[in-house]
Amino acid sequence: MTERVRRVTELRDVYASLSDPTTSDLAARSIVDTLSVRLAHEVHREWGSVIPVDARVLLVVVLRGGLLMHPGFVSAFPGAATALVAVSRAGEDRVVGYAQVPPGQYDAALYLDPVVGSGATLLRARQVVDEHTRTNRHFVAALCGITSGVQTLLGAGFFVMGVSLDEVDQQGLVMPDLGKRDAGDLAFRLVPDAPTPVFPIEQFDTEHGDNAGEEEARADIIYRESVRLAADRRPQRALDIGCGTGGLTVRLAPHAGSVLGVDASEDAIRLAKMRYHGVPNVSFRALGDAEMETASANFAAVCMVLSVVDDLAAFIESVRRACAPGATQVWTIPHPAFQYNTSQWAAKRSLTSRHTDFRYSAVPSYFGAHIWHKRVGEATIAERHRTISEYAQAFCAAGLGIDEIFEPLPTAPEIGRPCDHLVPRVLVFVTSERARLKRE
Repeated sequence: MTERVRRVTELRDVYASLSDPTTSDLAARSIVDTLSVRLAHEVHREWGSVIPVDARVLLVVVLRGGLLMHPGFVSAFPGAATALVAVSRAGEDRVVGYAQVPPGQYDAALYLDPVVGSGATLLRARQVVDEHTRTNRHFVAALCGITSGVQTLLGAGFFVMGVSLDEVDQQGLVMPDLGKRDAGDLAFRLVPDAPTPVFPIEQFDTEHGDNAGEEEARADIIYRESVRLAADRRPQRALDIGCGTGGLTVRLAPHAGSVLGVDASEDAIRLAKMRYHGVPNVSFRALGDAEMETASANFAAVCMVLSVVDDLAAFIESVRRACAPGATQVWTIPHPAFQYNTSQWAAKRSLTSRHTDFRYSAVPSYFGAHIWHKRVGEATIAERHRTISEYAQAFCAAGLGIDEIFEPLPTAPEIGRPCDHLVPRVLVFVTSERARLKRE
């Protein structure tokens, strides 16, 4: 008979390191990720009889802290659907602030919540799931919890698995929790109230810029339409906005009288100048929006920048001002319908042997607001999900009309990741100035 509660005591030493005062928030995230992966595989091992390999599983991420555990469980349940539920306390009640639950019938719902307190939040999350789905069994995976909360969940029919489920209840707070950290804050920022970390461009360039296969894929998939359109229009003055270390800038050079690569990162500009100092019609500058106005470019490429911009309207307006009348703008963005965060891909299989080991997935909610966090070195970079219509409306509001839209796929079988051949990694808008959209 399968036990309905499982304490993974062999992970207690790893969990205890969260309480070490020398453990940084960055290290704590890594520890939580390790614990989540181990827990996910314990779920497979201990409860495989009730969650078989072919089971239809719904991963219920209890926001915000559950986001910390989601990557580890997706790696163990690659075909699972994902639900997002935010529940807050209102006195003794629990109020649902946000819910995205894919409807359907599931063999198991697996709730991800690092900390089990009274159990009321998880009971309310289950009510939300039951409103949208027909689910046979409900499971909870947690890092820590208090005995009374675990008993409440068991009494409601849950299976419960965790590392430290006998913590101290201090006036409604689980102690020591994640080393006295708030799980939600840990999911969204590395150091509370600290300035945003500087993007580690040198580490990123080392990992990606010198990778021949990745650079070939970027040139063929991500840069291709910008280069093709530059070759077609032959601009006198081209502008590469958010040029990074210059990979696209130098590819525009053969098709333009001059190309200026601009970026907010002085480190990126320094690397670009070192790498391409011998290209005669290419220059690089670290510029702000105000300085960009003097560019008067006939052609502007904005590649993989819009998703990291907070104020979309203001940024698009600054690009428009940098362009001369009649200029063409080419905007390349991560495709809003698909996600390429490796830890969140869902396993798929193609019809050819070459593509049997790739992963991708549709975004959990196309119409919902999402911020993806990816770690590069010591920094966490936030990318915003926006719908295609949000981008289109922002262009129109800035007086830019959309001339063309492209969803490029690789041109040859050997280029890109296997998933790149079945779903587009990027979406490309081509715009030019029109009458500004008037709003009532």
